Order: sequence, then C-alpha cells, then structure tokens
Amino acid sequence: MRVSLIIKSHLNNAIVEMDYNPISARKHLRFAKYLVHMFPDTDTDINENVVLEQFKLGEQYYEH
Repeated sequence: MRVSLIIKSHLNNAIVEMDYNPISARKHLRFAKYLVHMFPDTDTDINENVVLEQFKLGEQYYEH
C-alpha cells in the first residue's frame, strides 16, 4: 500500500481518537511521523504490517 494512504489513515484515526483515547491517538501520530521520516517519497509502496512491527520494536527500545 502507498505510504501516503497509510499516513492519511493514521492521521484520521488520531483525529477521531483524540478526545476519547489520547494515548492511542498519540501512537497514530508517532507512526505517521515515523513514516514521513523513513519514506520521504510517500508514493512508495510498503507492507504496513511489516513497517509497523519495526516501528513497535523501536518504540519498545525507547520505553526502557
């Protein structure tokens, strides 16, 4: 799936969740930021599940 569509999806989820689940909203925002940083060409096709798992591994590293 194209990176730009994944970013839009996560930003939309963040907007919806901001009022009732701010922790989840922040996770969506951090992942969207990660995608922009890692894939400046947002027309790139990626496997969202694989990249999300890589992102989560990095998040675990910074939580300790």
